[in-house]
Amino acid sequence: MDSQFQTYTKSQIDFINKQLQAAARMAARTEKEILSIFTDDEINLVKEAWSRSKSSNGMSFKNRLINCVVDETAEEFLVTKWNVNKKELLQKVMVLTVYQAFTLIRVSSRRLND
Repeated sequence: MDSQFQTYTKSQIDFINKQLQAAARMAARTEKEILSIFTDDEINLVKEAWSRSKSSNGMSFKNRLINCVVDETAEEFLVTKWNVNKKELLQKVMVLTVYQAFTLIRVSSRRLND
């Protein structure tokens, strides 16, 4: 079976490159937003709660993240280990877009293990 390669014109390649650059800028901007909204302890807690959660097909990152915070984190754990107010954390997560929630999870997953 012969391999068929798609050929692109220079203008198509330029367009694709511009789209990729715009996506990279948006990702960097969203990451900065997340880092300005959430404390280090909140981000570390998200990492721990997310790593303990079970995957759920069809659920958005945001809804799964909300479930992680609500279901997977005991109040005393939040206060003693991470110094996080559950109500404040939930309020912050509730106003995120799905992409921002994904970015929070991505940022938290890059944290070193404590």
